[in-house]
Amino acid sequence: MVRRLILRLPLEAIEPARLAGYAALARALDAELLAQIEEDEHLTLLANLPFITEICRSTAASRALDSHNLERQSKQLLQYLTRELQRLSDNQQLRWKLARIDATAPLQPDTDAAVLRAAPSRRYRGSRPLPRVAPHLAVVDAGDPASERALNLARQISRETQTPLLLLALPSSPWHQLDRPPQLVDAIASIAALEPASLGRLLQAWHCDLLVAPAALLGGRPQQLALPDVQLLLTP
Repeated sequence: MVRRLILRLPLEAIEPARLAGYAALARALDAELLAQIEEDEHLTLLANLPFITEICRSTAASRALDSHNLERQSKQLLQYLTRELQRLSDNQQLRWKLARIDATAPLQPDTDAAVLRAAPSRRYRGSRPLPRVAPHLAVVDAGDPASERALNLARQISRETQTPLLLLALPSSPWHQLDRPPQLVDAIASIAALEPASLGRLLQAWHCDLLVAPAALLGGRPQQLALPDVQLLLTP
């Protein structure tokens, strides 16, 4: 049973519009939301050097990279997220905590916690085509006990959020190359491996923005599934 949803927030993936979705996922799991802002300690060390500058993406203007500015910006972000999470808590009875964490800290869930890694959004230009299929959430299955736990958690999220569930069956899964999905699963797709490029195209075709996977399946390297627009939920 998942009692805590640990939300890892890289700075480039912090989007206020998504906070309500993270809160809804925590409520679907009946779990406390522990939001962690990832900070780069190496960047802080560089900011103490006198010859380091930063360049604004939008204006191309440059200025000295100052550690005091970094700390001030970090505190402002922490205060903003605190206000937003408090607002969501007042409206939706959300249990939450907020902290800062080193970006290099491992993404390893505890036995009673799942880890959600936020992903940056693609920046689309113009209008996006309407989806041909309903948005799904996806879960990876390798036929082991950890995959069974991930599948049960994905079923819970699917039921609580009323989102169709897509099962991605690896060759070791008993559902690999089968057309009929297991109980409480809406669709099935057989995959040869967790290869980012092909997996990204598949998830895009099914309009999946949440991928549930056992942490052990990734061998301590969750960055291999760092896909744009896809939040990665690691289960124990």
